[in-house]
Amino acid sequence: MPRSANTSVQNTFSKALITEASGLNFPEDAVTETFNCIFDEKGAAYRRLGINFEADYSAQQADRADSVVTSYYWKAAAGSGDNALAVIQVGETLYFYLSGSAALSSDMVDTLDLTAFNAPGAGSPGTVECQFASGNGLLFVSHPTLETFFVEYDPDTETVSGTAVTIQIRDFFGVDDGLEVDERPTTLSAEHEYNVKNQGWWIDDVFISFNDSGIRGVPLDTWDAGRSDFPANSDIWFLHMAPDSDSTPTELFTVKYAGHRRGNTPAPKGHYILDAFYQDRSDVSDVSGLDVISSDGYRPNTIAFFAGRVWYSGVQGQEFSNKVYFTQIIESNDQLGYCYQTNDPTARDTFDLLPTDGGVITIPEAGTVIRLWAIENSILVFASNGIWGITGSEGIGFRANDYSVRKLSSVTALSASSFVNVTGYPAWWNEEGIYIASVDNVSGSIQVQPITDGKIKEFYQNIPATNKRFAKGSYNSRTRTVQWVYRSAASSDLTDSYSYDSVLNFNILTQGFYPWSLDTTDVSINGIIVVEGQGSTTALEDVTDSSLVTVTTSDPEDVQTSVTTTFEFSAVTKYICSNVNMATYDITFADQSDSRYVDWFDFDDTGVDFSSYFVSGYAIHGDAQRKFQPTYVYLFNETDSQENTIDFISRWDFATSGDTGRWSATQRLVFPDGDYTYQIKRIKTRGHGKVLQFHVASVSGEPFKIIGWSLFETQNQNV
Repeated sequence: MPRSANTSVQNTFSKALITEASGLNFPEDAVTETFNCIFDEKGAAYRRLGINFEADYSAQQADRADSVVTSYYWKAAAGSGDNALAVIQVGETLYFYLSGSAALSSDMVDTLDLTAFNAPGAGSPGTVECQFASGNGLLFVSHPTLETFFVEYDPDTETVSGTAVTIQIRDFFGVDDGLEVDERPTTLSAEHEYNVKNQGWWIDDVFISFNDSGIRGVPLDTWDAGRSDFPANSDIWFLHMAPDSDSTPTELFTVKYAGHRRGNTPAPKGHYILDAFYQDRSDVSDVSGLDVISSDGYRPNTIAFFAGRVWYSGVQGQEFSNKVYFTQIIESNDQLGYCYQTNDPTARDTFDLLPTDGGVITIPEAGTVIRLWAIENSILVFASNGIWGITGSEGIGFRANDYSVRKLSSVTALSASSFVNVTGYPAWWNEEGIYIASVDNVSGSIQVQPITDGKIKEFYQNIPATNKRFAKGSYNSRTRTVQWVYRSAASSDLTDSYSYDSVLNFNILTQGFYPWSLDTTDVSINGIIVVEGQGSTTALEDVTDSSLVTVTTSDPEDVQTSVTTTFEFSAVTKYICSNVNMATYDITFADQSDSRYVDWFDFDDTGVDFSSYFVSGYAIHGDAQRKFQPTYVYLFNETDSQENTIDFISRWDFATSGDTGRWSATQRLVFPDGDYTYQIKRIKTRGHGKVLQFHVASVSGEPFKIIGWSLFETQNQNV
């Protein structure tokens, strides 16, 4: 049968893993399977380095059994760009590590006991994650059962200190006194007394006139001296004032002007300032017998710094769950809890709401608020039933006296755990996929886009739903890659939930995903953080004698030693990790830098081997009808500082196992180190069929960096 000759070239793998395509519409430049590889923006596919404890690491004993682990990178601590600290929560303790040296774990400067900030009646804070924000050189910490607090860092003594914040609001609502707005009661209940005082009738020592005679006193106390009733909730105290005169001070004419009414328009309220989460109105007003409204020990679970203010939200309870609290623009630490306007709204003259004031925003339709996020000139409110945006109504940023609230999306958030800051924009996990919010360059509107749809949705949905709540992420600006650590198997308890055995990578330049797997027999990853300072790589080098001749053993084999090289970096990803088989866990940091291509080498000086592999997309060169057969494959590998080796297999016609007889025999290919940018290997590959894939796998201890291949093939002319 006559055959035609053809060539095809695969020169990039930039789209990385794709699961959302069939065997007939699979996109070019992607792979159907992969683990433990990196797919970069140049299109290369290469083996990841081993993950190992950082060079010169030290360990901190921290019992993480039944405890959460989370982290935050605190930049410009104490207001200086030279101070950056990695903040790690392990259970009930915050650990502070000064960034800038090769071994982050060796520079722990201080700890902070979270139980010192327990809210009244609260349980252990160690089973729920803190959330963090920073601004004005301070670190702000929120937790649902802790009093919100701020942390100060002293660079001279390398110590930290925490101070609790009492969040305060003005009482714009009062209490239910059972009266109509314009009803003037003949008896004064405690509830109504509080209400009218809260609308200004608290003022004392004024001249009170009764038919051209008078006394000095409190208007509310003497209102009924010439009457048989009391002010209504619509009565504004200063509307009953007469002008100043030379003969009398400012007067309140309780009889002469008592007929002045404003209909059923409520009078301004808000004289009293309350503790937002323990509203004791009797305490602030001296009116006894009023009910206390409490959040039952719950406090804001989320925090942000935006528009020069601290923002709080996520308090459990029907009275509080849909409220967002924002402070006055911060000029001193005293204002960190001032979520109220400066001017008394019941005052006669200075009552205006100022642009710099604090306040409370209620979003009636919002469910449980999970995360606050500052993005450009807006703050996003992520709730269990959608996303809302708060910004200035004129598009020039938020002001207390000019803002708008708009629902942006019905996309939900599972937890705050997986949120990652990607150049200022949030990316997060929920049940059905991974999303990112961004600002449209043309309209300026905020958009929410899924990034797993059409790419790895099937892969993502295979992750246990419960585990998605605990995924942790971080963005490395140097590699332009987001990494989420997660657990691939269902967890049985909280300790397991923070023991991660997988990493999902997302390159924001190529929009490609690729997963890694990790052995967790002895060491588990418990979190992830990106820091700045110094880094290191560890590699094997030949031992030479004084004549620079390589020393060999009797076998003979080259004698090698482990060499660590330290270097400056702009950003490096650190994995928070701990020993698994211990009564108390040793917490330290690891990074992906070991060119021995094993994980956890320093745990036992042996390490754990891992397999790096990828399977190419479906090559259908005969219109899915005619068989074709490659005669030669030219593989291109980028030269590394050491020998590269791969195992190469051809897979035909969608076969998923070698038992089908449709996989070729494994060919081991060695790319030696040399004076060439790329090494080329020409091989023959066996088999024929309608669909072809190549399986590239690592060899123990050896790297590879495949940039593509060229295929010379022949095809049948007929079906």
